[in-house]
This record gives sequence, C-alpha cells and structure tokens, in this order.
Amino acid sequence: MEECSIFTRKRKLADSTNDLTTKDLSDALSIKYTKDSERVRSQITKSVADASPLRLKRIKESIPTPTTTQIKKYGSEEALALFLDLELSKEKYEKLRTSLMRHGADVLPGYKHITQAKINSRPLRTEFTEVSAKANLQDLMDHTAKRLLESLPEMRWKFFQRN
Repeated sequence: MEECSIFTRKRKLADSTNDLTTKDLSDALSIKYTKDSERVRSQITKSVADASPLRLKRIKESIPTPTTTQIKKYGSEEALALFLDLELSKEKYEKLRTSLMRHGADVLPGYKHITQAKINSRPLRTEFTEVSAKANLQDLMDHTAKRLLESLPEMRWKFFQRN
C-alpha cells in the first residue's frame, strides 16, 4: 500500500476504519509506534488523543507552519545575466528590485554590484569603443583560465591556487 498514491491509500483505509473509533485508531497508532521503537511518537499520539480542546489548540499553535521555500538571493553575476537577458535599463532594474523588495522578496543585489560583476567579467586592460573592444591576448587567456577555475568546486580551485 506504500506504493499507492495518497488518494488510493485513503480510499482503501476508509473501508477498514468505518467500524473503529478515533480512540481505537489512536491506541493502535500508539502501539505501532511503540513496537517500532518510536516512543516519543507514541507518547505524542497518546497525549494528543487525550488532550482537551484548549490543549489541542495550544499544541497546534506550537507546530511551526511551513512557509514558502526559502527565497534564494541572486548573486552578482547571476543578476548581471538576468539584467542582460531581459535587456533592462538601469531604471527598469532598480524599479524591478524595489518592487520585489516591497513584496518581501529582497532577492536582487543593488545596481552597483551588477556594474562590479560586469567589470570583473572582462580581462584587465581592455579598451572599449562604441563598436569594438580590444584586449591583450595573454590577458584574455589568463582571465579565461581564472574564470574557468573559479567555476570549479571549491576544493579543486584551492588545489590549483597552491600550484
């Protein structure tokens, strides 16, 4: 029955539990927990079954309610990728960030972090014009190797840093 969906299990159990009282089911569950060496669960089952309505309310309030999944913040580079993919202007990015923050989701870094990520994503001594960019080949190779190594898991990166 473990392989069945929750709906199938409920349907199968509905027939077999029609003749049992809640107290019988609670006692059976407590006994099963004890047999499975889960004494704490057994004790909780017994205390809930025998609890007054006020005690049940307090027990329910003490149980943490699952919140939405933990919101993960964008890293600077990830935010830069989003910024470029959506072809956002600085104004639109700031408006999006502010709107998200007003709704309780502080997930995007400030614009200055994006500009810093943009600077870090290019080799040193790169010259820019409106239509081109020019970089020293060795600087480009060094920068590419550094970025590739940074993308490796931390232990591998530390190995390469020592050598």
